[in-house]
Amino acid sequence: PQLGLESSDRKVAAEAQKQALATPGSGGTVRWDNPRTGRTGEVRLGPRYQVNKTECRALTHSVTSKDMPVPVIARSTTCADDKGIWRPIS
Repeated sequence: PQLGLESSDRKVAAEAQKQALATPGSGGTVRWDNPRTGRTGEVRLGPRYQVNKTECRALTHSVTSKDMPVPVIARSTTCADDKGIWRPIS
């Protein structure tokens, strides 16, 4: 999800998502901060589940900034391909 972010925000958020997906367990939250734009956010993971023998997870991204104190939220689903690389499906 882009959530109206600048490219530097997307890069920091993508790294947080990658870190969250690499963490074992059923859920968790990874926070991120981009001092360049003043935006902060977090990636929350839902539990792992199987779809046709493929491992999937629900993701919730939330973003705030000084201009946007109420979080903007986007939800998506990602599944691991046959090489274990997480790919968004929604």
